Amino acid sequence: MSEWDAGWWRAAILLTGLLAGILVPQRARAQMVTDERVHDPGWWPTKGAYLRADYVGPQACAECHPAQAEAQKTTAMALAGGPSHIYTVSGGSEAFSQPLQWAMGLGVLGQTFVYERQGSFYEGRVSFFSSVDRLDLTPGQHTTRVKSLADARGRLLSEAEAKECFACHTTAAVAENRLDPSQLIPGVTCEACHGPGARHLAAVKSGANAKGTIFNPATLAPGDSMDFCGACHRTWSDVRQMNVRSQNNVRFQPYRLLESRCWSPDDARIQCMACHDPHQPLISEPSSYDEKCLACHATSKGTPLARGKKARACPVEGRNCVSCHMPKVEPAGLHFSFTDHRIRIARPGQPYPN
Repeated sequence: MSEWDAGWWRAAILLTGLLAGILVPQRARAQMVTDERVHDPGWWPTKGAYLRADYVGPQACAECHPAQAEAQKTTAMALAGGPSHIYTVSGGSEAFSQPLQWAMGLGVLGQTFVYERQGSFYEGRVSFFSSVDRLDLTPGQHTTRVKSLADARGRLLSEAEAKECFACHTTAAVAENRLDPSQLIPGVTCEACHGPGARHLAAVKSGANAKGTIFNPATLAPGDSMDFCGACHRTWSDVRQMNVRSQNNVRFQPYRLLESRCWSPDDARIQCMACHDPHQPLISEPSSYDEKCLACHATSKGTPLARGKKARACPVEGRNCVSCHMPKVEPAGLHFSFTDHRIRIARPGQPYPN
């Protein structure tokens, strides 16, 4: 290669790096897609590589952690997947009936039904939506009129989709990288986030050093913590890879939070678990989050920034911050208004920021 050619290539590489810095926000560079995370050593949600015998169930965890276990049972995560009903469709002289073995979702928003038929998993064509108290098309199902009974049965899930569905709505459904719903623990319970507990339980009962035998998500750096929750709620990189645009991405809270101007991969005050305790039911009262906002913002207009603060006070109001700065957004067809976790000054009539 000539000296000129070598110089040209160095310039091209430098330009590529500069463009990457323009196209990918600095705050997002540490984030990863979940498919990469699950191949790293150690525990990660949806990993599914452990033995089914490595799981002990929430009752075993409750022996030492009764308060957390009792409260966690009432959370939306704990009730995210369970048994279902009968799915029947008919057309003319034809009819199809199938037990819906699993209902995914607590029911606050609604429930989507999944069933197994001849070794394959299907997502029901219709879901139940609580706000309208009726069935409607499942998000992602095609909206054209079905032409056959087979089409009305629902959408055939790929192996990867089925694994992800059960891994995010139940516990231990995927073991040794194989999906086996007959052995699952309903809902997202202790071991879905802390990893299989058999080694930990054995160490505790034998009096041995239990350090390192169970995973504690609270030890993660803020940026990694976002990806941890994003394993099911979607990381920034997951959503960019999926190319989900417009209001449909409001459902992916880690992605939206990371898009906030104030987010930092090094600031523990702005991450999922800073506001939401996974062991407790979700708090809906807007004022309950004010203290979280005021951990960064000054308490009143004109107040000098105290040590640890990094943002001025809101000039309009000093309470119920999230009601204005995290507006509710209802994507088409979902019959539910999601809190947009992209923190910003949201003005009426302003276009939805992707």
